[in-house]
Amino acid sequence: MAAEPPDAQMTSASLAISAAARLEPQGLAADLLTQARQRYGLASDAFGRKKYKDAIRFADEARAIADQSAARARLTDARAEVEEKQARNADLRRQLQMQPENRQ
Repeated sequence: MAAEPPDAQMTSASLAISAAARLEPQGLAADLLTQARQRYGLASDAFGRKKYKDAIRFADEARAIADQSAARARLTDARAEVEEKQARNADLRRQLQMQPENRQ
């Protein structure tokens, strides 16, 4: 009995890669996205050769790595937002300290 083509796994991997790419990852997240795309290429190649077990494995790896890329990109964005807010708060504190009624 021949194995069924792993259409669901291929679609899932493709969607995960697209979602990660929309986040415009930088640094490690971008490297992970590249790895996910490479794994997806291997999955596509295996799919084309009807090596469905290999295609499933590579597609699952591609999806997992793409998810890591997306998580890393969101983490980087969140950290940048926190740093920006901390800098803004520090500026506001300095401004408050410079007002005459706050000087001692």
